[in-house]
Amino acid sequence: MSISLQPNILFHQAVSHRDSSGSVTRRIMKRRSEGAHDREPKRFQVPRACDRCKSLRRGCSESRPCRRCIKAGLGDECVSSSLAANHPSPSTLPFGEWEEAVRKVREFTDDAEALESCIDRFFDILHATVPVVSEQYVEHLRSEAAATSSLASSSSLEAKCILAALSAQVILQAEDAGETVNSSMRSEAGASYGKTLFGNVLSAFRTLPPSSSPSFHQCLLIFFIYSCHMRVSQHVQAFIFLREATTTMSVMRLGKTEVRWKPLADNLFWALLISERSHAIRYSRPI
Repeated sequence: MSISLQPNILFHQAVSHRDSSGSVTRRIMKRRSEGAHDREPKRFQVPRACDRCKSLRRGCSESRPCRRCIKAGLGDECVSSSLAANHPSPSTLPFGEWEEAVRKVREFTDDAEALESCIDRFFDILHATVPVVSEQYVEHLRSEAAATSSLASSSSLEAKCILAALSAQVILQAEDAGETVNSSMRSEAGASYGKTLFGNVLSAFRTLPPSSSPSFHQCLLIFFIYSCHMRVSQHVQAFIFLREATTTMSVMRLGKTEVRWKPLADNLFWALLISERSHAIRYSRPI
């Protein structure tokens, strides 16, 4: 009798063991799913917090003025010292790098043939879609760049950087299309010439002192640097300069823009607005 009941006993034990192990597994899976739902989403970190939020050790937003400063009624005091960090003084750069970069930028802008070729090419292929400069403005830049030979003049160096950045964008655009801008630019093969010129512009740009009252010159230079970063597929750096350009433009529009350049400033504003939104959509960036 005991032998005949033994299989049933073994069967019931196996079933109870299976049921208990199954219930344990279900409980573990339930806890894991509940934990996944209860877990808070990762907090979004802003790459550049304003000085007030930094000192308070509180979360900041990417807009300027940020939401916390606006709520506290301190929108006018919402500034970020990180702008100065992106514009280090020449002493913080490697020895001789900024002098060499400034010298290369000056040599390029002094080459009338190469510069004229790039300017003509810009108005031929880019001006229709990016009407941020005019022939009168370019002539003003050239006269301002040639006004003094001293490298200590920030206004002269800024004008040289704008002309060189515009030319770098044109060279990179032409090389993408398999074209040569000018025979004098064949000292370096392929896209390396445009990249080298852009690198020199970027190093020279970092020597310019930051300004609390941005000008149209400054906004335009940052915009061209953003465009060159996009040309060489450096999308992270491009987004940083794009946000800096839009912030600089927003601050500039609060002040007074020179009347003769106001139409160009308006065109640059819309170019930045469209670029920021298209970049955000394409690369899933915040607006």
